[in-house]
Amino acid sequence: GDCNEAVSLEETQDDDKEAEKGPLQTMDGVGKELENEAAAGVDEKVLYDRIKAALGKPFGSLRRQKIAPEKEQVKAAEAEVLTPLDAAEARRKVLLARDGPHFRSDRLGKVEFGSTARVVATLERRPNAELITAWLADERGLAMSIWDPELTKELGSSVYRLQLMVLKFVTISLAPTVDVKMVTLSEGDGNLPVFVLQSVDFDPNIQILPGVGVSASALGIQIEVAGELRPSQDGTGVAGTISFQTAGKLPRPMRLLPEAVLKAASNRINNTIANFAIQSFERGGTANYHEFRRAKMAASDS
Repeated sequence: GDCNEAVSLEETQDDDKEAEKGPLQTMDGVGKELENEAAAGVDEKVLYDRIKAALGKPFGSLRRQKIAPEKEQVKAAEAEVLTPLDAAEARRKVLLARDGPHFRSDRLGKVEFGSTARVVATLERRPNAELITAWLADERGLAMSIWDPELTKELGSSVYRLQLMVLKFVTISLAPTVDVKMVTLSEGDGNLPVFVLQSVDFDPNIQILPGVGVSASALGIQIEVAGELRPSQDGTGVAGTISFQTAGKLPRPMRLLPEAVLKAASNRINNTIANFAIQSFERGGTANYHEFRRAKMAASDS
């Protein structure tokens, strides 16, 4: 366990008195001073080191501030029991219903961030819904084209491992892989094809900068990816949504960083992933469609 937790009442009072002597007396005082430094453009790592220096003893009274748990919003009797498949689909709907960047954190150190982007690609000058529908049904060809082929590995059973770029969140670096199931399903009475993406596993591959003092497992990183692609209404292309989210628990010093600093770090990751995903599809997906189109035309001519 954490040896800092095993302290006597007398030691706790000493820590409280020590905290009262310095300029950073309360959580609000820490936040206000760091907000000023963040606004002045101080580097994230410098802010992190400032927090460690300001805390002095292992968090003293600041660490012992108790935060009342949030009240349960839904009564147990009213809670709906979901099967794993229902729960996964409900989660997909939450992610895909978002628009743009997402960020949420609490004072207990939990943080989640991600982004949801709309994907629209024009593939034909004139409506050609029949060919586009046939292309969306070619799930393997489509799956291997929407991400950089050098960063995609086929695992079998319609699951593909996507290697993401190195992502830095303040003092934490990740080079994650995400295993994504990609299948084409039928939707509605017209049995229109919908190409669906859903993450089934991940490896965050965390690297923590020296001096942070926390294990990778303690961060509890969770990564989710969801997406869908269907024929556009005008029959000239496809339209859909791609969404991702990363969640975890911040190391204790990072919990005192101003929210503006955490948001800025998350926005850089969001923009990096979203831009790469959209550009990869526009380049790889479009090229794959035209290759599919040429193969169909050659087959009809022979």
